[in-house]
Amino acid sequence: MENYLSALPKEEAATLQLSALYESFGYKKYRNTRFEEYSFYHDYQGFLAGEGVITFNSADGKLMALKPDMTLSILKNVEIHPDSLSRIYYNENVYRFQQSTREYKEIHQCGLEMIGPMDAFAVGEIVLLALQSLAAVDEDYVLTLSHADLVASVLLTLPVEPRVREQMAVCLQKKNLHDLQQLAEQAGLSGAQSRALEVLSDTADPLQEAAERLAPLKEPLFGPNTEAGARFLQALEEVRTLHEMFKDTEYRDHLVLDTSILNPVDYYSGIVMQGYVRAVPHMVLAGGRYDRLAEKLRKNVGAMGFAVYLDRLRAYYKTQKPYDVDTLLLYGTDTPVTELMEKRAALQKEGRSLRTEKHVPKGLRARRQLRYTNGQWEECHV
Repeated sequence: MENYLSALPKEEAATLQLSALYESFGYKKYRNTRFEEYSFYHDYQGFLAGEGVITFNSADGKLMALKPDMTLSILKNVEIHPDSLSRIYYNENVYRFQQSTREYKEIHQCGLEMIGPMDAFAVGEIVLLALQSLAAVDEDYVLTLSHADLVASVLLTLPVEPRVREQMAVCLQKKNLHDLQQLAEQAGLSGAQSRALEVLSDTADPLQEAAERLAPLKEPLFGPNTEAGARFLQALEEVRTLHEMFKDTEYRDHLVLDTSILNPVDYYSGIVMQGYVRAVPHMVLAGGRYDRLAEKLRKNVGAMGFAVYLDRLRAYYKTQKPYDVDTLLLYGTDTPVTELMEKRAALQKEGRSLRTEKHVPKGLRARRQLRYTNGQWEECHV
């Protein structure tokens, strides 16, 4: 099987590997066989990262959406038990209208969702599967983490106008320290607050180092005994918990805390993630804990998941195959059917790709050719 997988395009091989990975952790495949009305998605445009929903009219005149997202569909339709976790994975194409390019996009995603009574171990499982998903794509990878309440608690506490707060968020996302300092000065923030923002904007470190670097910011930013300060410290504690889970594993050096990851706090409520591999100059994995979104659709449940954007692999992992098949079996009218079937089965058991033909197909590249002659298989000139 490994021989066959190595011959497949990266997107197809990764699809099979990820499906097998999620099945091995007890996740059940979800198939989206229905369309939802556009109104269902309209209320969650922020969760869809501002990308437009492609619509069409159903036979009875309803305005329908062309499957822009899997998470919302799963939250709405999957069966949930109050005392156990629902584990779902999917391999689907979704469709969105990209505002920046004014083009329709077909996006191939393979991902998973965990819905139910979430705890620290459940969060750790999702992070582990995100790490293993990236490793299935490429051995050179990094999973960057943050926490939805980490930066949000800071920005919402600062005594600045909403417009300035939004500008600061953009600066933090882009790690634009120069403009962030200007905004802090114009808003009249104290020197301690400005320095704290500078540390916050410049944090992209291993989990424990990042937590130790950010913890001292609590006092200058929040002061004593504040609810926002407590949320800030709780977010750091969740980061430390993940460090403890992975510090003695092979994944330790692939985890980074990056405060430039800002997901909408209307939907996300905990650890958020973005994954990268060296060969692709774009994010290939995204997700996080979205209890606040889940509560809008289902009562009293937590949820966390991620998606791997497999379509982004096509342009950067070219399949260079010197041959179309490993072996070409050539047979004639005098070749016993049993001999042909036995030889084919033996080669396939070795993991070799092959074709059986009476004549050499035009343009076919085979590493070797075997012809049945005089009662035996003989290698002939390629």
